[in-house]
Amino acid sequence: MKQRGLTLAEAIVAIFVMLAGVVVMVRLFHTSLRYQTLVDNQSTAMLLAERELERVRGWSRKVHTSPGASNDFNAFSADNYPGKIAFEENGFQVQTTAVAHDLYSPCSLFEQLYTNPGDRRVMRRAIRKVTVTVRWGWDPYKNAPLQHELTSLIGWPTPKVNLPTLPATPAVSGTGSSIPRGGPMPVTVSAVNQDGFELADLFYGYIVQPGPGNGGGGFGSVQDARDGRSATLHNYILSGSVPPVVTGYGVGNCDLRARARYRGYFVEGVKSDIDMLP
Repeated sequence: MKQRGLTLAEAIVAIFVMLAGVVVMVRLFHTSLRYQTLVDNQSTAMLLAERELERVRGWSRKVHTSPGASNDFNAFSADNYPGKIAFEENGFQVQTTAVAHDLYSPCSLFEQLYTNPGDRRVMRRAIRKVTVTVRWGWDPYKNAPLQHELTSLIGWPTPKVNLPTLPATPAVSGTGSSIPRGGPMPVTVSAVNQDGFELADLFYGYIVQPGPGNGGGGFGSVQDARDGRSATLHNYILSGSVPPVVTGYGVGNCDLRARARYRGYFVEGVKSDIDMLP
């Protein structure tokens, strides 16, 4: 008995089935190759971003641990940063930015009483948010460049100093030497240790004491800012009620002391001979 061969229609159908399988395999191979290329580029971009982030961290550590250093990330620019904040390498465009970042107190129950986070204790200088963006190619589906972004909070390194150089002496500065009745005197505090390192983001407590000049006896009220580095001394005395009310005026001479704690030591500065005018 003769074996029957394929008809023309059957052969055409078989060819189409085979071609469909080949097309599917080619598309799968192409997709796999495209994703492999994307993964390789993402890995390269991630390595570039991590490298640049470590460079910025190393630069921060160097400029902040040199005696007398006063730079911080407010000064981060192409002029003073020894590396490149924008460059291209092997088809990858790398951009580095550093912006101020406020760090609020997250855990103190007392601070939680302030429903507005802007009223809580905040460190404004010790932390910077550094972002490294690496771009390459184009994503036709999102109509945007392909990119990898790496962000990290970099803190101001704590200087390694010997204990004999502590405590530091903060400088308390204010405008003038007298305050009219009911008037204010804004004051700011800054501190460096004896090696010349600036101590950033210390939280100061303020005390008004009768001074030795002009017969002494002066007194007033202090309203400190939430960043801990500034305050306002007022020529009046407030009650302990809520809300507080003015109960009198401490006419005479007084001193304003600012005290903070650093590495287990108290650091204290004073603005002396402030006259509270009648």
